[in-house]
Formats: sequence, structure tokens, C-alpha cells
Amino acid sequence: MTIRDIVLTLGDTRTLPRKSSVASRSVESKTSPPRLGSSVGPSGTIILTALRAVPEVLAELGADAAQVLAAVGIDPKALLEPGAAVPYAAMVRLLSQCVAATGCPHFGLLAGAREGLSELGLVGFLARHSPTIGHALRNLVAFTSHYQRGGALTLLCDGDVTRLGYTIYHPH
Repeated sequence: MTIRDIVLTLGDTRTLPRKSSVASRSVESKTSPPRLGSSVGPSGTIILTALRAVPEVLAELGADAAQVLAAVGIDPKALLEPGAAVPYAAMVRLLSQCVAATGCPHFGLLAGAREGLSELGLVGFLARHSPTIGHALRNLVAFTSHYQRGGALTLLCDGDVTRLGYTIYHPH
């Protein structure tokens, strides 16, 4: 039995198989980063839909979302545009500004917890409709580069433990 043979549902407590495997994918480009809010393309970018929850979390923590976004040069309307992207450096500046404006050091965790597969567009749709969790995770790893550049997902299955990781290659 392999991870691709297991169908898990929410709350399932079965363990994954003992076979060890590693998968990763990254795509890099040597062109310059896009302007803020432009379409996905060159290296070191991430789609803005991954940050959709930021204004809501800012407001709940008493900060002015428009002011925080403006401070890093991101148009709030761009957060709703499928395919709009920013350089990783802009995302890092935004999250740093959010922490400063709210005094909440785990701001990124609060915002990230509200995101789901729908923010990943077609890649999220593919993962959601995969026949098993194993297929879903492998699809995410294989196709992450279609919505962001400069980072890579990794999937490691070792014994009863499966790890999904993410590495940013271009933080600046």
C-alpha cells in the first residue's frame, strides 16, 4: 500500500504507509520581478489571492487595512484579482507591516489559517478533487509553480510520518 492508495477523510486517524519518498518542484526565472499586482510570471512572486484574509485580520485586530496595504504599495482591489502577483519581498514587507500595526507576532498564522484551496485557483481545484490525500498533496507539489515562483513545496513520507514543507528561494 502506498500514499496514493489511501483515501482519508476529515477526522480519519489511520496512519500513512511506511514507504519513504520525496517529491519537490521549483521553477525559477531569470527575468525581473513583476510590478505589484501584475500577472504571475517571473521568479520570486506569489499570487495575491494567498493574502486575501489580510485585510479582515487587520480589521479584527484594530488596524487600518487600507493604510497598511498602501504603506507597502499594494492595492486592496488587487487581492481579489485572480493571477495578480507580487514579489516575495513585498509579501514579507506586508506581513512585517501587519505585525507592526497590530502588535501580533503571529499575524501570518492568523491570516493563513483562513485561507483554503480556493485561493490556489485551478491547482486548488485539482487538489480538492483528487481521489486521495496522497494524490492531492502530490498535485500541490507538482503544480505549485503555476501560481507562484521562487519557492517549492516538498513532500516527504517516512514511516508513519508525512511532511509537507515549503521553502522560499527568493525572499528579497
